[in-house]
Amino acid sequence: MIVLYVDDSKDDAFFFGRALKKISPETEWRHVFGTHEAKYYLRGEERFSQRERYPFPETIVCDAKMPDGTGVELLRWVRAQPQLKAVSFCLFTELEENVRRQLGEELAGTVCLFRKPSNPGEWPGVVLEMLEWHSEQI
Repeated sequence: MIVLYVDDSKDDAFFFGRALKKISPETEWRHVFGTHEAKYYLRGEERFSQRERYPFPETIVCDAKMPDGTGVELLRWVRAQPQLKAVSFCLFTELEENVRRQLGEELAGTVCLFRKPSNPGEWPGVVLEMLEWHSEQI
């Protein structure tokens, strides 16, 4: 499986990657720093044009807030792309109820919401939940 991790935090990306490697060593992941880079990656544009090096993801894990946009905006864009409809989408949020309202009924069933870990020891549990959720979607 290939995971695209979208987050402007290098520290959170480090802890996510470490937990993923521990729980699922065969899973590959790539990190981009915001919604604009995520779109370039998903379209295979600019520095992401080499699909051997930047493989197409089966799952997107995205922070809710970034300097260049929100996770909800990225989810809406992803769901509007016919070639991305089958991609699983996990969204980190602290305000789950507000995000559910933003998503509306049409998108609520296409995303799994997770609380972003506040300390490094919580990452493995959250990553395990994400992987379990992804396997249920297939």
